[in-house]
Amino acid sequence: MVDTQSGTVPGGDWLPAARGGAESLPRRIKDVSELLNISASTIKFYEAKGLLKPRRSGGQRVYGPQDYTRLAFILRLKAFDFSIGEIQAILAEAKGDGADELESALTLDICRGKIDRLKSEATKISEIVAMLEAYCAEKFDR
Repeated sequence: MVDTQSGTVPGGDWLPAARGGAESLPRRIKDVSELLNISASTIKFYEAKGLLKPRRSGGQRVYGPQDYTRLAFILRLKAFDFSIGEIQAILAEAKGDGADELESALTLDICRGKIDRLKSEATKISEIVAMLEAYCAEKFDR
């Protein structure tokens, strides 16, 4: 998951600086996973879903600056609780893999729609918690 101590907090600076600077990219999967505090299997999962397409060299994945930026953006969307399908749709609208192009694909309408769905889920969860608390109080607090 996204490291909330490293500046990749949702709504904050979503593109953490690569240690060693951007010129230190390209990197291997292990390097990128450590930079973003996620597992290599998570990166491979996003690749399998078609969200990332790093180039290959000598049978190894090689992640350049655009791959790093795209992956950081994917992690931000996951932190906002977007599904893989929703992320695929957002990325499909992006005009490129730069930070500005990716950001422009996350429109106000998409954000508001997600907020409305999350509020609805929160309401439902609150109702379930209240029902369960009432049940427990009736059943066990005698």
